[in-house]
Amino acid sequence: MKKKNLKRTLIILGIVIGVTGLTTVSVQTTNRVIENRKAKKMEEAKEKKIKEEKEAKKERQKIALWVVQNVEGSEPIRNIKIGNINHGGFMGTGGSSVNVKLNNSSNNQFLFLLKDNKTYF
Repeated sequence: MKKKNLKRTLIILGIVIGVTGLTTVSVQTTNRVIENRKAKKMEEAKEKKIKEEKEAKKERQKIALWVVQNVEGSEPIRNIKIGNINHGGFMGTGGSSVNVKLNNSSNNQFLFLLKDNKTYF
């Protein structure tokens, strides 16, 4: 009788230990998968931000070139300060705008409205 009870106890204990071990392994694997997904999303977000910054820089360079080629005044352009490109509406559907300041003077400040890579002011 004691041997039977001991066998049953050992079998039950083995099952409990096995289930506990498998659960632990499963949780650890799930945590690794979640961490990998988070790392991948962070990397994608970083790449997207870098790409957006490069595009914004190119757009500001285009604006500066347009200003130099098309704006005339009583004094030469020595300094062009181009602000950040602001996107209006949902996901930029409201168009974009940017402030441009010439020669650090508030008298020489104007706003460009941008649409489809074309400049309007």
